[in-house]
Amino acid sequence: MTKLLALSLLVGCAPQPSAVKLDGPASVVVHNTNAVNLPNAQVLAADGATLEGACTPVWAVSPAEVATLDAAARTVVPVADGDATVTVTCGPVSQSFALVVALPDEVAIAGLPADGLVNVGSQVHLTGAVFDAGAPLTDVKVSFAVDNAEVATIGDDGMLTGVAPGTAKVTATFEAVSTTADITVAAPAAVADAGDMVEPI
Repeated sequence: MTKLLALSLLVGCAPQPSAVKLDGPASVVVHNTNAVNLPNAQVLAADGATLEGACTPVWAVSPAEVATLDAAARTVVPVADGDATVTVTCGPVSQSFALVVALPDEVAIAGLPADGLVNVGSQVHLTGAVFDAGAPLTDVKVSFAVDNAEVATIGDDGMLTGVAPGTAKVTATFEAVSTTADITVAAPAAVADAGDMVEPI
């Protein structure tokens, strides 16, 4: 009985979880559907001391229409535009952060001549702009492709090179949004040789 009483007193005196601290910002904004790593969660006692092994943190995400939880991978996967709340619970205490999913709805190509004409052997540097509800997004990169490599090629950096006369389509893509532009590759205009020039009469 004495040992049981001592054990009960020991358990009763053990520090109890008072708060959960997340090692991350209070709000995270994403513009793609890449998985977002869950932050580390520290369970704290009333005096601010970290409690190791006090409980097993349980994560949850709501609503599922905006983001889902991959508990095994410790990530949150964005699904659609909207605001989600990611919450971790440890016993009687919990903490959360906001996940704002703002997927783009428009991609634009800049750098092409107005007539879409590119000479054989010449290069044009294209850039891609990504927008969400008309607002440009920063720190995003589009991928480029050309549908006819015999006419033109394009690198990851957006450098378009005319290869041979013909027509092709350039596509810029970010996530599930893309746009295309028509180009025409032509041989450069011939330059008359000075010896062939006829002096005016």
